[in-house]
Amino acid sequence: MMTLKKPSFWANSPHLMDRFTAYVLWPFSMIYRMGYALHAWRHRSNFTPHSDDVTVICIGNLTVGGTGKTPVVIAIYDQLKRQNQSPVILSKGYGGSITSPCYANPQIHDATQIGDEALMMAKSGHNVIISHSRKNGLQFAQTQGHKTIIMDDGMQNVHIKADINLCIVDGFYGFGNGFCLPAGPLRQSLSSAFPRIDAFLVNRDASPALQSILDTSDKPLFRTKFTLDEISKDQDYYAFAGIGDPQKLYESLCAAGLNIIATTDFPDHHVYSTSDIDTFRAKAKSLNARLITTEKDAVKLRECEDIVIAKGHLDFVDNQAFVDFLNTLKAAKSEALS
Repeated sequence: MMTLKKPSFWANSPHLMDRFTAYVLWPFSMIYRMGYALHAWRHRSNFTPHSDDVTVICIGNLTVGGTGKTPVVIAIYDQLKRQNQSPVILSKGYGGSITSPCYANPQIHDATQIGDEALMMAKSGHNVIISHSRKNGLQFAQTQGHKTIIMDDGMQNVHIKADINLCIVDGFYGFGNGFCLPAGPLRQSLSSAFPRIDAFLVNRDASPALQSILDTSDKPLFRTKFTLDEISKDQDYYAFAGIGDPQKLYESLCAAGLNIIATTDFPDHHVYSTSDIDTFRAKAKSLNARLITTEKDAVKLRECEDIVIAKGHLDFVDNQAFVDFLNTLKAAKSEALS
């Protein structure tokens, strides 16, 4: 499985070399954009149908990695459960070997079979269907009687037309330098994406540049906040992570008052070997520190009783406004079909 770290020139960097690298790669970005546009045009009417009484909510982003989709998916799932709905999460099970649609079951599946994110959500009690083909996954979810399907990622999928598209944006990173792959982090151009988006969900405070872009989109904006569970501050910590943006984790741990004296980060979805963990433990011992990592990383570790797992939860800053917004969109769909 290929993993990727975001290069520095993808960010909106003031450094001359980063900007030069991005502009050198810009012609390839234009080829990528044209390829994506052609792909979308060819499949413009070839959507996988879903029943009128089924609502598909897509939680996606426009950049490669690190925007925090999974906590948002969990928060929306929990919110719908509180409204006495029975949602299901449709995950691609990235990195897993199982390709056909099935329910994620932490009693019989591990991360090598269904991916780290799907396993983490299932272990925390969330109903998850995994399928490498979102089309097949959607059809399977309908046959199982699910009426509200939360699609984890898939905003660029041309085979499924979601009823509600929610785009997550990291407030600090934004849309990077604004270029598509490979010159920048965008999976598709902003001009092609914005018409499909119903609302933006922004974590961390938006930079002035990002706020200006979002203001011009004329879309609703909802801010989120992630709160870490209480962790002992009576010792030093050595943190490691294989997520989209490890630095965000380290900053959160420091902001919570933990003394992080060393870090090691890997590309997203990194598969840990026994030697990795042995190395971590040896280094932590030499520093007289304790290991700490994320829930997503922990589900891939066979023995982690000595490792602190940084858990937390995401909330919407104005939760009622977001709930009202979702209900309004769902009601609008019902009225349109009646």
